[in-house]
Amino acid sequence: MAQDLVMLAAGTVPDVRGPNHHRRLRSGLRGALWHRPRRVAVEGLSMLPTLHPGDHLLVVPLPPRTGSLVAVRDPREESRIMIKRAGVVRADRSVEVVGDNPDHSTDSRTFGAVPPHLVLGRPVYRYTPPQRAGWLWRA
Repeated sequence: MAQDLVMLAAGTVPDVRGPNHHRRLRSGLRGALWHRPRRVAVEGLSMLPTLHPGDHLLVVPLPPRTGSLVAVRDPREESRIMIKRAGVVRADRSVEVVGDNPDHSTDSRTFGAVPPHLVLGRPVYRYTPPQRAGWLWRA
């Protein structure tokens, strides 16, 4: 799995490069390779325009940051994984999550803050479809 991630990383370079691009790339790779990534498929319209149905993401167990994408287990049905945006990360590490498309999103407005044991990590890379593949640093 780690070898697959390295192959993906070697073939893609973000279009928007900042002054810390290489540092972020190395840091993200180190984090992704240190922890076993989880593959998640996007369903539904709650994260449009950032994520589309059919997008496939690699999620690594990194702590959520306010404004970042986050993968969490649905507090109402823990077998279901949701990708949302971290609206607020509280001191107790619980996370209020929101969808980018609020009219089509079930999020913390419905079920409240997500407890820390249900937070799986942050999506770092979209690997499918190929025309949308790339790092999710600024998503």
